[in-house]
Amino acid sequence: MPTMVRNNQLGPTTFSDDSTGQKPVVWQGRGDPNRQDVRPVHDALLESVYFQQALENGVFSILDNDQERRAIQDAHRANFQAAQERRQHVGEEFIDAQPSQDIIVTECIGPKGHTGQLCGETVTLTAEQRGVVPPLCLRHIPLKPQFVATPTGKVVDGKPEVTWSRSKLGQTLDH
Repeated sequence: MPTMVRNNQLGPTTFSDDSTGQKPVVWQGRGDPNRQDVRPVHDALLESVYFQQALENGVFSILDNDQERRAIQDAHRANFQAAQERRQHVGEEFIDAQPSQDIIVTECIGPKGHTGQLCGETVTLTAEQRGVVPPLCLRHIPLKPQFVATPTGKVVDGKPEVTWSRSKLGQTLDH
């Protein structure tokens, strides 16, 4: 059974260790109203030297209180069910709307661990989303606010072409 781990940082935090073979875990910032600041973590990741260092440095803490753990799991279930219902309603709206036939398949531009490489997971966007929504896989969607579109000056299918870059804390952006 996975161990519930809380992110003690103010902002979103991602942890991965390629040597464990586990997918990265993404937490929202401490005090997240949807309780996404607590995530289940597999034992393999808990045994990682780097994760142990993060625990010692106070980046994360392990939940030992069974009552709090159950409350968080119940909140996660409720959030999941609400998301499913929203997806269903969006799906119904999509069916009723005039469908766009243009689909764009590209690669996720989120980070691949701490390697400096891009995730590369396949992402599907509609033509309407191109240039408006950064191409991020489900794992990296929480990083969406960190990406900024910069126009290239070209026009593709009647829309300005953009490049996406990830802003860093304290970085000023020139437009």
